[in-house]
Amino acid sequence: MNHDMTVTINGTNVTDWGLKPLQIPPVTRAAERIETHSIPGRPEPYIERTGELEMLRLPVEFFFWGNDPTEAVDHLMGAKTIAFGENPAWLYDCAVVDRVELPRQLIKEWNKVTVTFLCSPLQRRATPAVYQTANGSLTVPVNAGNVPARPTIVLTVPSVMTVSVEVGAQEFELFEILPGTYTVDSESRTVRNQLGGNYTNSFWGEFPEIHDGPTAVTANVNVFTVRPNWRRR
Repeated sequence: MNHDMTVTINGTNVTDWGLKPLQIPPVTRAAERIETHSIPGRPEPYIERTGELEMLRLPVEFFFWGNDPTEAVDHLMGAKTIAFGENPAWLYDCAVVDRVELPRQLIKEWNKVTVTFLCSPLQRRATPAVYQTANGSLTVPVNAGNVPARPTIVLTVPSVMTVSVEVGAQEFELFEILPGTYTVDSESRTVRNQLGGNYTNSFWGEFPEIHDGPTAVTANVNVFTVRPNWRRR
């Protein structure tokens, strides 16, 4: 159990809203999503490991001691990120999917309310690391998380050309694209230009991952940026 009861929502310590955390969830690892399939003639179902992780439901009990419960509930319902601990370097993306009736609970339950946050299965850095170069190569340092990272790579393309990029031993190309800025997003597996146009059909290869590192990244364009998107489970 984590005995540091600090809770930060959207970058703000909840005590600023008159909320004191009474109980927070223990350190929790997301479970892998398992699918079962019935096969005619087979007594047991076929179990498939999807490789994807389930969302987390993390309940937090609060004591309200402020003056405006309506304002407090508005902040809770607007939660987009949540972090636990005094130094919230890692946080979850989250949402409150169940209605919070805070004023009613304050009257009936001695100023206590429990809110369940639906959270991403992996934590991300509160301040994302960004690495830039103007000479066509850079080195991303050791993975700060504990799972393979799916980076975002932003490339500045000076002319009509086929862009080639190497991330460690992985390679990909953007085939015969126009001048502009292109974002290769390994998380969403998309490529978009500065106007939001979809150029995923110009992508050849596999969307890269960054494992332990350090990892060399090279390209046949000079200017590019790598955001590793470190994650931990």
